[in-house]
Amino acid sequence: MSLKPYVPIPLFLMLYPMMINVKIEEIKYALINSKIVASAVLMNFVVSPLFRRVICPYFSRKS
Repeated sequence: MSLKPYVPIPLFLMLYPMMINVKIEEIKYALINSKIVASAVLMNFVVSPLFRRVICPYFSRKS
């Protein structure tokens, strides 16, 4: 069994925060303040798709 397929995931988790200039203190604060994280997740995965589902039919043109 090779670990090669699993290497990109931890590599991404290590490099991505450095590329977008995230400070470790900010990550600690975000994990401590779980209400902010929960509201962001709710907004991204629940509210936005529902909003898209409701608003998109008004802008699509069906001939």
